[in-house]
Amino acid sequence: MKYLLIIIMAWMMTGCDEDVVMTTSDIRYGTSFGECIGYCIRETTLHDTQITVQAKSRDDGQATKTKVAELPTADAMAIRSGIDVHQFQQLPSTIGCPDCADGGAEWLELQIEGETVRVTFEYGADIDGIGAGVLRLRELTQEMDPSID
Repeated sequence: MKYLLIIIMAWMMTGCDEDVVMTTSDIRYGTSFGECIGYCIRETTLHDTQITVQAKSRDDGQATKTKVAELPTADAMAIRSGIDVHQFQQLPSTIGCPDCADGGAEWLELQIEGETVRVTFEYGADIDGIGAGVLRLRELTQEMDPSID
């Protein structure tokens, strides 16, 4: 019996990962297209339940346009739960060839243990571990696009 207890304790000590903590409630997401005229950059920030979408232009003559809305708590939680922080940390900073041949780029940025971590990937890509959260952010960014008004 005591050997079983020792084996279980050893397994628990080696099998447990230290929890990775997202140290801010902010999730940042964005898109950009290099060969584009007008509002080619979108930046979305989820802070608690408030979502802010900005449309930006590379042309200094066009002002940034912004929309802000409150999400139901369940929607905000669904975005957060759709991002696996452990998998996100393991991703390279660039996946594929973002914005090659003007295919567009997307990025996701989190604060993890006091460090800003950003992963950039090809527009529309489904990235394991973050796909569900990115999909919802993508939908909200399109729904709230301030450049359409």
